[in-house]
Amino acid sequence: MLDYLINIKRFICILKSIPQISAVFVAQWIRRPPTKREIAGSSPVEDFFVLALWNTEMRSQHQKLLMMLPDLEQQQVIRFINEKHLVLALVSRLLQRTLVHFQLKIPYKHIDIIRSCGQKPYLSADTKKHYKVPSQWNYNVSHDGALVVIVSDDADRVGVDVVDLERPQASDRKHNTPDSVQVFGSLKDHFTESERAYINQATCPKESVQRLYEIWSLKEAYVKAIGAGMKFQLQNCEFERREMNEKDHEVEWRLVLNGTTCKEWRFHSTVLKERFIVSIAMGSGMPKCKGVNSELMRAQEEVCTTTEIVWKEIMIEDLMRDANGKQQLPQSSNVLNCVTMHIQNLSTRSKKISANKEHSDKSNALAMAIRQIESSFGKGSVMQLGSAKIAERVEVISTGSLSLDYALGIGGLPRGRIVEIYGPESSGKTTLALSCIAQAQKKDGAVCAFIDAEHAIDAHYANALGVNIEELYVSQPDSGEQALEITDTLIRSGAVDLVVLDSVAALVPRAELEGEMGDQQIALQARLMSQALRKLTGSLSKSNCTLIFLNQIRHKVGVIFGSPEVTSGGTALRYYASVRLDIRRQTQIKQGDAIIGNETVVKVAKNKLASPFKIARFDMIYGKGIDRMSELLDLGTLHGLINRSGAWYSLIENEAPMGQGRAKAKAFLELHEDIAKKIEQSLRGKLFEEPTLTEIDQEAVEDSAEVVVQEDNVINS
Repeated sequence: MLDYLINIKRFICILKSIPQISAVFVAQWIRRPPTKREIAGSSPVEDFFVLALWNTEMRSQHQKLLMMLPDLEQQQVIRFINEKHLVLALVSRLLQRTLVHFQLKIPYKHIDIIRSCGQKPYLSADTKKHYKVPSQWNYNVSHDGALVVIVSDDADRVGVDVVDLERPQASDRKHNTPDSVQVFGSLKDHFTESERAYINQATCPKESVQRLYEIWSLKEAYVKAIGAGMKFQLQNCEFERREMNEKDHEVEWRLVLNGTTCKEWRFHSTVLKERFIVSIAMGSGMPKCKGVNSELMRAQEEVCTTTEIVWKEIMIEDLMRDANGKQQLPQSSNVLNCVTMHIQNLSTRSKKISANKEHSDKSNALAMAIRQIESSFGKGSVMQLGSAKIAERVEVISTGSLSLDYALGIGGLPRGRIVEIYGPESSGKTTLALSCIAQAQKKDGAVCAFIDAEHAIDAHYANALGVNIEELYVSQPDSGEQALEITDTLIRSGAVDLVVLDSVAALVPRAELEGEMGDQQIALQARLMSQALRKLTGSLSKSNCTLIFLNQIRHKVGVIFGSPEVTSGGTALRYYASVRLDIRRQTQIKQGDAIIGNETVVKVAKNKLASPFKIARFDMIYGKGIDRMSELLDLGTLHGLINRSGAWYSLIENEAPMGQGRAKAKAFLELHEDIAKKIEQSLRGKLFEEPTLTEIDQEAVEDSAEVVVQEDNVINS
């Protein structure tokens, strides 16, 4: 192949020595067809590097040069419609194979050059392994105008860039030197102050353009060497002139990143034929500057260079051999089937390999991103849901009502979340909140706080509901800002387990307190709540504290369709709350002519942790709170622990009579606390028992079987 290339008159390889570089091959067309005036001797014939003047003789050699490439690369080259681009691609690929042959002594027919996902050419893994190619050997290709340059070196990274100083103008496409002001104006943002000063010190516009493209090509060579592409901002790197040899048109430069000289990098810039600037970058290491993720770039580069699927030719002779290796002569249909199966197997295998490589690519990139996030924001900033603490079963605080705990679906109010309890006046909101405090204190010894914005808490009533008032912290703030600031401070301390704020409607903004009675204050409370909830949500999750907001109901004017009821404080609380409870009182409970309580209905209006819209019913007695014995009697009867025959109640376990009538049955449970606790434990075991995996699987199988039967019935019908 090399002999054939050398014998072509219009295609030559020039080997030019440059210090510390293994080899530089320059492919060029050295002469254009002479004009009539030049033939007559009126002007000498000069060397040109213009591919547009491709003559008939050279075009006849085109197919011969193209046939030297493998079939796959031939298809890639002939895709170019523009002949200039086609020739550049052809020359580039021929030079790559020539370089590999010269440098690594690999026969042409064994050179396997493939491309990464970024279209960067490299030797395949099989070629490197078979011919023991050094791991540090690299090469890079660049072209501009009519010049193609390829550079190789033993450095970790190599980059080359070519700039044609006689680029055509956009207006007439003729080969003239571009205007320096126009060029510099479009590219000046990519240069540093010192680089712009060096460019402006030129004595003429032509020299200014040359200096500009000189630095530009150095930056491009460095970017190609590190494989950053468009992700790298050119103004992040600064090049300083080191020395210049005017005789050979060679200069040496040094790279400065963040004020530090990169000693591990070497740069060379050469002017060829007083027209082309060739800049070369060689070195190791990735840039460490703002806006550049070096680790992620390296990971992506490594993944790309390992993404390799080698398609082998389908040999009919190999496919047509039997198990003993003997040649068969099957019919044409069998040949077709065999070839088809082989192609399908190759296609399936390639898809699996591609999927695995893609998964590996994403996994490596994600791992790099997580490491960067954790280094900036701390460990645990990003975690997998299954292995995180948030995947554990949520802790709960009992409400004091067994039916309400069951309606919530998780056994109580969730810890680390916001809960809103709203309803009309005297519906039992504060009583339910105090019941939650009492249960938290009894079960876990929790530290609780009550923010009394209404200034209406009754210590005797709280004590009657079972609250340990000696351990309950109470605050009666003067303004809404003060109340929410106290709440935020208590939560962020991490020492408080439950905070109740009574109520949202009583949170008066400071501006409203300081204003006149008739002043119009628009949406102050809504803005106050929205700002506070944004801060409180994260603190609650980290401290595992539950925050209960008690809220009142207002009525919108002019509502014809739908409910006119709306809660105060804006809509932010509705979104941030994980649980919203709508509490209402219904029928009155009488003892003779005296009213001693109400039947209370609580609807779970919102639930982020279980199914919403469930309803709980229980009795609420004045001065005592939730009637626990009445609830045990109703639930025990419903779930088969207590038998009711007419007006008589009895225990199913030992058929012991409890009394005639509801009042006597309740009195029996109050008198026998041990029996009441036993019934409560049995109810909790039935209501809150978690299904095992076996039960879930069995249920899924039964559901699937039922679906199949239904489908069969539909088909048969």
